[in-house]
Amino acid sequence: MRAVALSGLVFPGAGQLHLGAWLRGLLLIGASIVLLALFVARSVGVVLDALAEPPVAFDLVESWRHAWAIAARHGPELAPVVWGLLLVWLVAIADAWLALGVAKPAASGDTEDRPPSTGDAA
Repeated sequence: MRAVALSGLVFPGAGQLHLGAWLRGLLLIGASIVLLALFVARSVGVVLDALAEPPVAFDLVESWRHAWAIAARHGPELAPVVWGLLLVWLVAIADAWLALGVAKPAASGDTEDRPPSTGDAA
């Protein structure tokens, strides 16, 4: 379960690295980094566009409306990146969960990520 927690809570692909699936782990980490970079780049554009608009007086209701207008205007360009990040995250969690059935025990004798054996002891 540690691999699932690593992929779900730390970073997509961290659980795969923990299980020794280096290629899958690095691919998931790389995809996450690319998507995060795209999100940051597009978000900076949104912020710069918002700063170019005339300032809004500090009225909470008007500020709220202004924020929703910015979100409505720029949501379509941010949505695919957010959905891509969500997909990579879910794939990483599912892959770590499914890999638990074929994971090798750690060299230190840690058996937390190893499924219980069903065979008879010799």
